[in-house]
Amino acid sequence: MKRILTIILGFILTAGLAIAAPTKTASKGGTFVEGMRAKKPMIVLLYAPWSPSTQQALKNMASLKKVHGAKANFVSINIADPEAKYYNDLLPIQPNLPHITLFKDKAKISKFIPRECAVDYACVSKRVSRFVR
Repeated sequence: MKRILTIILGFILTAGLAIAAPTKTASKGGTFVEGMRAKKPMIVLLYAPWSPSTQQALKNMASLKKVHGAKANFVSINIADPEAKYYNDLLPIQPNLPHITLFKDKAKISKFIPRECAVDYACVSKRVSRFVR
């Protein structure tokens, strides 16, 4: 079932709904649509500003972008922002925010990094390093 949903999500994103996405988003470091169109892997941090571990996850993403910025696209999306509703509808948002979703081959969801790892720099760095090789 998860594979079918991933295929459907990929079809929706590549079939043209991405074209209708808002041009200005709450994301930092690039937009979700730009990342999906690029050939590089994409690392998406989904966060909520009220989450106590958000600041640590954002710092981790900034550090990872400095290290792997040439190999991957990094996008941080605040799910509380009304402009991010489009992305909230498309992404498999889990209740344990913040978390990181890794995409390869445009819309194919490759990996999910839970909150416990997203706030631990050593853990998330190891996973992202393996992912962007």
